[in-house]
Amino acid sequence: MLASSLCLPDLRRKAIFDAANPTLMEDLGLVHKAAAGRYSLLPLGVLVLERMKSVYRRCMIRANAAETVFVTMSPADIWRESGRWDGFGPALIKASLNGGGEICFNPTHEEAAVSILRNRLRSYRDLPVNLFCIQKVYRDEPRPKSELLRTHEFYMADSYSFHADGNDAERGYQQMQDVFSDVFERLSLPCRVIDADNGLIGGSRSVEFQYAHGLGESSFVSCECGFASDLDLSAAGPLCPDCGMQTKTLRGIEVAHVFMLEDTYSTRMKLRFRDHENKLAVPMMGCTGIGMTRVLQTMVLEHVHADGIAWPATVAPFELLIIPAGTPGPQINELLEMLEVRSVRYLLDDRNLPRGAKKAVTKVLNPRFTIFESAARDSWQLLGPGQSVETISTTDLIAHLCGASTDDRAAKLGRVSELVEI
Repeated sequence: MLASSLCLPDLRRKAIFDAANPTLMEDLGLVHKAAAGRYSLLPLGVLVLERMKSVYRRCMIRANAAETVFVTMSPADIWRESGRWDGFGPALIKASLNGGGEICFNPTHEEAAVSILRNRLRSYRDLPVNLFCIQKVYRDEPRPKSELLRTHEFYMADSYSFHADGNDAERGYQQMQDVFSDVFERLSLPCRVIDADNGLIGGSRSVEFQYAHGLGESSFVSCECGFASDLDLSAAGPLCPDCGMQTKTLRGIEVAHVFMLEDTYSTRMKLRFRDHENKLAVPMMGCTGIGMTRVLQTMVLEHVHADGIAWPATVAPFELLIIPAGTPGPQINELLEMLEVRSVRYLLDDRNLPRGAKKAVTKVLNPRFTIFESAARDSWQLLGPGQSVETISTTDLIAHLCGASTDDRAAKLGRVSELVEI
């Protein structure tokens, strides 16, 4: 990929790598503000988001979930069936069609998922089913704030599971919590799992994954013993109900939610199947959601430091930054062919800027290696960890890069067989 295509920021001026900077995501070249609560993702932001999607997708598929793509706009009828056409509140964006009828822009996909299963679910043998998607949802938020933390449209990774009975629904509820814990571990994003309010989604109970940060709009109580709960749900006061120790109140950013829906939607929307005795039964449901663009900003808040962003290896947009000596020539082209065959994610900085300005872009890319083209044939200057520089041949560079890259990922993820790639 060429740097000239990425709309990268000019880091010759002092960049504000500060989590308190209210325009941090814009200054880093990740997003563009179109209006309050509405942001376009710039190419660099898309690259990181796609890597995040890959992490989530791999974890969900491993849990036997299947990816789908729901409609963006749902007919009013199914929302009236669920009771949320009016019950969801003013955040639901409604519209009338020219040919008649009403629709809404999906803020979530419970109704869409149930409507799919109504046409396909016949027997207990068809269960369990878990459908997930990664796509935009829309909410008319009254107070959008903090760049991607609260917006009118955002990417959400959500899933909808259907079960033959309550025991299997409970298994799925616990499994999704384990899946999300795995996702956030791979993103190097520390989260607390807390008992939470079900809000507009409904159901019997739920847990949130909270990232403790002052920009968050949530408040929760936490104890060193592991207890954590939404402040509004906690009756503990200053003492932990589990161990009796003093609790503390924290601000947090809700990055994910796991719900036990039971039969809330399947009963209202008349979803049925034939059980073991060939009797009509109502499936139990669960659902989950991760605000992917919110997590993108949360990851910046977690990994930003005074001199840049230390992206985890699982989401860093590039493994290798290549800085040519001038106009890219045969030596560069030969190297690129080798890298592409080996699926190495590289960025060639073809911009007409001084060498120092090109090197500065590593602050927002955090590549595993940076190389500078030497005047001598088959020779490169390799800038490795700790800013150490060595001269290396093309053959040794390929071996060194691929070997170190693999070792680094394996250390991050714990096992080579589960490396996350896009």
